[in-house]
Amino acid sequence: EAQLDALRMQLQPHFLFNSLNAIMALVRDHDTGRAIHALSLLSDVLRATVNAGDAHETTLAAEVDFVTRYLGIEQVRFNERLRVRIDVADDLRDAKVPVFILQPFVENSLKHGVLQGRGANEIAISSHADATMLTLEVRDDGRGLSGEGTNGAGAGVGISNARRRLERMYGARAALAFVEVDHSVNE
Repeated sequence: EAQLDALRMQLQPHFLFNSLNAIMALVRDHDTGRAIHALSLLSDVLRATVNAGDAHETTLAAEVDFVTRYLGIEQVRFNERLRVRIDVADDLRDAKVPVFILQPFVENSLKHGVLQGRGANEIAISSHADATMLTLEVRDDGRGLSGEGTNGAGAGVGISNARRRLERMYGARAALAFVEVDHSVNE
C-alpha cells in the first residue's frame, strides 16, 4: 500500500506542474484546440489515478489506456520530439497487471531520451505472452541509463519501487530486466 501511495504521490506533483505549464503555453499561444485536448487528457489521467483507489491490479487494457493518456500529455509538451508506438495484442488486454506498472518505465524513457535534448525519440510499449508468463516491454531510443541517478542496477527510485512491488506481488514468478541497446550500431 505504501509503495503504491508513494508512486501516486511521485506521479502527481511534477507531472501535474509540467502538464499545467505546457497547457499554459498553449493558451498563451492561442492554441485553444490543443489546450482543450491536453486538459481532457490531464483530467483522464488524474481521474484514473484517483479511481484506482486501493486496487493493486488492473487489466492490461486499462494500464495501456492510462499510459497512452499520460504520453498524450507528454506529446503536447514535446510535440514532434516524441513518437509513441503501442503494440498490445488484443488477446492480452484482459490480463491482470500491477496498477501503474508501466508509468515509471515510460517516465524513465522520457528522462533519458526526450528530456536530454536529442532530436526525435520514440517510446515503444509492447506485450507478449507464452503459456506461463506475460511480458511487458518499454523500449526507447534514448541515451540509456549509464549516467547518474541510477542505483547501479539500472534504476532510479521509480524503477526500484516497481521492482519491489513485482517481488511482493508475484514473488519468484516476476522478473524485471534492463537491456541497454547500442544505438551507434544503427547510426
